[in-house]
Formats: sequence, C-alpha cells, structure tokens
Amino acid sequence: MTGPLSLKRVARHAGTSPRSLQRHLESRSLTFRLLVDEVRLQVASTLLRQTDLPAQEIAERLGYSTPSNFTRAFCRWTGQTPRQFRGDRKS
Repeated sequence: MTGPLSLKRVARHAGTSPRSLQRHLESRSLTFRLLVDEVRLQVASTLLRQTDLPAQEIAERLGYSTPSNFTRAFCRWTGQTPRQFRGDRKS
C-alpha cells in the first residue's frame, strides 16, 4: 500500500471491516495507531541504518506531511533525532 494510512483503508485492503480489524487488534492489546507507529519505527530505523536517504525522503515514504513531524515522532519513539540515530551507526 502507498499513500495515507487509515483504519478504513487498511481494513479494506485486508478484506475485512474496520470494526473487525479493531477487534482483532484489541484482542492482541494493540491499537491501529500503535501498530502504525511500530511499523513506521521499524521502516525508519532500517532506512536510517541501511541507506543514505535524507530524512525528508524517509518522512515522505512513511506518510508524514512534513519532515519535522517525522523527527518529532522518531524522537518520541527512540529519544533521538534521526540524525543522532544515524550518527550512532557510524560509531
């Protein structure tokens, strides 16, 4: 899938209803937002470690409207900016 993520869109892609997807996630103690954040963190970490893509490109690939929104989210997840995280891989 490409483009903005929404519960409704993901449910349709998975062939289920949004409510069924919510119940499925809740049965695993997850929310849609938490799942999206976990996937975004995994993808961002991989791209920061394995590529030289600028943070702006990574932000766009992850569906963020601005690089600053991506940076704030990444700091919330890891306690580091993308630049700091990328710098740690060079040590």
